[in-house]
Amino acid sequence: MKAIISILTVCMLAVLFSMTSCNDDKFLEENPESFYTIDNIYSTSAQVDQIVIAIYSQLRTMWTNPGESASYYDWRGKGTDMYDVGSNRKGSTFSDYSTINSNHNTFKDIYADMYKIISRANLAMYAAELPQITWASADEKAYIIAQAKFFRAFAYRNLGELFGGVPIVDELVTGPRYDFERSTRIETYQFAIDDLESVLSDLPETTASGGRIVRGAAQHNLAQLYLSLGIQLEAEGKSGESQAAYTSSVNYANQLIDGGTYSLMTERFGKRANEATF
Repeated sequence: MKAIISILTVCMLAVLFSMTSCNDDKFLEENPESFYTIDNIYSTSAQVDQIVIAIYSQLRTMWTNPGESASYYDWRGKGTDMYDVGSNRKGSTFSDYSTINSNHNTFKDIYADMYKIISRANLAMYAAELPQITWASADEKAYIIAQAKFFRAFAYRNLGELFGGVPIVDELVTGPRYDFERSTRIETYQFAIDDLESVLSDLPETTASGGRIVRGAAQHNLAQLYLSLGIQLEAEGKSGESQAAYTSSVNYANQLIDGGTYSLMTERFGKRANEATF
């Protein structure tokens, strides 16, 4: 009898607890104090730098292509033609127009990879501004942001060249969004130009860390971007604006060539430098 009473008591308490707890608004609120979020996962400047390094790693994979991805071969400039190309003796490659349509993997893969770069760049810029991050100097923080903006501009330059106008995402996206709007090709180029010009002074002429972005890389990309912008403006009948863009392209190219760090090759070099030329 005592056992039955005890069981009934436990059941009544359980029902009473469930009824009272469901009336408490706080019961359903999540407070994951031990869970990582974007706002608490980063605590040092080195961790923010790792986000930027992830972009370097991604681009290295895209360029060296260790997995022999057909999409990366195409992105690197194999091009299309009515005949197959010597780099890949397969009849079903990107050189075969009969297999190319809007759903081709190359378009999808490169588009997605460029937005992965943009996403990581936006994450690095967001994390760099977190209040708990301590920087060794203002220059250290500025260089991290400058590298992130360089890569974001690089991605949009590629997207503009390959797809025309694309949605411009200039901040970290933390949840589903369905309101992206496609920009024009001119707007895409201009966004990339603005990104690069805003960080030119934060990029060093040279760096002791091999492979890190320097100012010359940004100047080179700006020369290309302004040339592309000028071509598009001219195609749209905006000849005055196109000439201004061409002038900016020449100016950045001259800054790069005549800046003292780099120069154009004017003489042959290497062990075959003295061989007869034809």
